[in-house]
Parts: sequence; C-alpha cells; structure tokens
Amino acid sequence: MPRIPVLAMVAIPAVLVLPGQATAQCPGGDKWISNTCVTITATGCCNDADHVRYCYNGVLCERYCETNWCGWSSGQYTCTSSQTSDPSGTFPRKCPCDCTGKDCGDDGCGGSCGTCTATYQWECRQGICVCTPDCTGRECGSDGCSGSCGGCPPGKICSRNQCIDKPCTPACFERECGSDKCGGLCGTCPPGEVCNEYNGQCVGAQCTPACTNRQCGDDGCGGSCGSCGEGLYCDDSHRCRAGTPPDPGPGEDVPAGPTDRGGTADQEDRGSVTPPPVTCPSGTVLRYGACVPVETGGGKSGCAMSGRSSGTLPPVLLVLLLASLAAAGRRRRA
Repeated sequence: MPRIPVLAMVAIPAVLVLPGQATAQCPGGDKWISNTCVTITATGCCNDADHVRYCYNGVLCERYCETNWCGWSSGQYTCTSSQTSDPSGTFPRKCPCDCTGKDCGDDGCGGSCGTCTATYQWECRQGICVCTPDCTGRECGSDGCSGSCGGCPPGKICSRNQCIDKPCTPACFERECGSDKCGGLCGTCPPGEVCNEYNGQCVGAQCTPACTNRQCGDDGCGGSCGSCGEGLYCDDSHRCRAGTPPDPGPGEDVPAGPTDRGGTADQEDRGSVTPPPVTCPSGTVLRYGACVPVETGGGKSGCAMSGRSSGTLPPVLLVLLLASLAAAGRRRRA
C-alpha cells in the first residue's frame, strides 16, 4: 500500500469540519497564505529557515517549525531536525519568488510584492490593494479612495474635508478710510472729518455727499452717485431714463439760419430792433433823430432866420448830417 503523507492525513478532518473557510482549508491549524499556489507544489519548500510552505487542495499553506527547522524528509519538505534539501535536486529547498497578479503581500519566498497606501481604508486582500470609502465627518474633498465626499457652496472652499469661508484680500490701495471689502476698515478719520466711502478719503464734516434718492450724476462733493447703462441717460432729477437726452433748445452758439420771411436771422434782427428813446441835454432839442442847440433870434423863426443864426447850419446840410448820423447808428446796432 502506498505511503500517505502525514500532512494529508492530518488535513482531512479539518477540511470536512469547516469547509469554505480560508483559515480551515489548511490542515492542523497551519496558516492560510493564498487561494492560489502558483509554482509551489504539495512537495513544499522552505520560505525561510523555519517556515514550510506547501500547496494543499489548491490553496497555499504555511507551517511554522517551533522547535526545529524546515528541511527534506520522506519525499517532501516539512519540519525536521536539519535544514536539508532534496538530494536529487529536483525540488529546491528555497521557495520560488512570484508576484504574478499581485500588487501587495507576500511573494512566496519571504519577500514582498508591494504595500498598499498607509491608511486605515486600504488593506491587502489576496495580493490586491482594496480601499473602503469613508466620508464620516467629511463635508467635502476626497473619500480616501479616489472618490469625493462632495463640494462646497459658492463663497466657500474645501480645507481638510471641511467647507470654510473663502479667503478675502483687503482692497485698501490709496484709501485712507472706509471698508476694505473684506469686513474690515482701511482706517478711520480724525475728529472733525468724515470718510467719503466713494473714494475712501477723509474730508471735512461739511463736504457730505448727497446721493439719497439719486441713481446717477454728481454727489455734490466731486464724486458720483452712479452712472446709467447703455441706452439710458441721467436726467435733471438724477434718475436713469431710457432713450436720448432731450434737445436743450437754441442758445448763443446756435448758428444763424433762414427766417420765415426769406431773410437771414441777422437781417431779421436788424429790422425788428427798436432803437432806444433819445433824451437831449438841457439847451438842446431833438430834431431828425439828433440833439441840436435851441434857436435864438428874437423870437423869429423860419428857414431864413435859422440859416443866419449863430451856431446853426443851413437846412439842407442839417438834413444830410442827421441822415448820416442815423445810418451810422443803425450800423453800430447791427
């Protein structure tokens, strides 16, 4: 009758009692290593000086030699008194190294096929790194396994898996007072002065901007109450209106144009202007638009007498003089 290895005889009860459990698939309480044996056979090999590895029913098992060594005995490697090898050389004593299909764990000969990420969420399962996502107490960011625990609302950022207020950079360039746009101040004004929030400058307490009920235009202090958008204009009541500003009407700089009577504006003005009344000084009278001395001649009057009176002109010359003076006056008014 052929000899049955001792390991096989010991393993039968364990397999029958606890089938399907990885730790029970190895006989006699030996350690389960993997569900694949790769290149290790039932003959076994020595993982190191006192560890025997062998394949049993398709799983890789390992036995620790507590009081002796891993060596060759009765056609296989087992725990024995010396570290001997197969005398024929067919089965080497040292277990072969193999990491085929593995990214972690044992390589079969005392080495390692790699390690997983050093966090509690990662573990090596049968030579494969497996991660368990965890978002406990995390508002945002990574779940520890290349996934996400969510994002943050607008105005906040994710820091250490928590949503915090977005950092703000104060805006105080060339401002000596007022808000810094981040909840703080750019400075305060001395007594007797107030802060013009429009430009961030301290001004006298009497120079107060007036923008109440104003949408646009001047604030009364050299600043602005705002500007209107495209297609709007600022009216006289500081309100934004649709359309274009109304025509202000003709002014001093409006060019002259034709009138209803067919002449130019300049001509119309000359024809419609009424000359102011003339007041003559004492001792003179108004004749033909000019002031002349009062006639003296013993109470006599008439052309002859006027022509011989001292300081008077002949009637014909007087008429021509008055006509010239009237024409000159019209040219000056024009």
